[in-house]
Amino acid sequence: MVTAGAKGSRAFTRHRDLAVPAPAVDVQDTIGAGDTFMGALLHTLARLDVAPDAVGDLGEPDLRTLLTTAGAAAAVTCTRSGAQPPTEADLAPYLR
Repeated sequence: MVTAGAKGSRAFTRHRDLAVPAPAVDVQDTIGAGDTFMGALLHTLARLDVAPDAVGDLGEPDLRTLLTTAGAAAAVTCTRSGAQPPTEADLAPYLR
């Protein structure tokens, strides 16, 4: 996984190369965005019941879910001062 801030993120696996754009938000502070991205990525892997060593075998829909959710979480964090990660309810508008 590679993050590029406002330019989105990208997943490279043995079978896939997938880029997902970042949501457009009014940025207040970028502190914690990277940590939030990784935390949301791990949370989503757990929710999908995917072991970290199995990420390379994921299909495009699951990889897209990972990147979209993690990117949305990082974007919401950037709309707040300080490192304040979002709740799942905060993410809902970005994941429809």
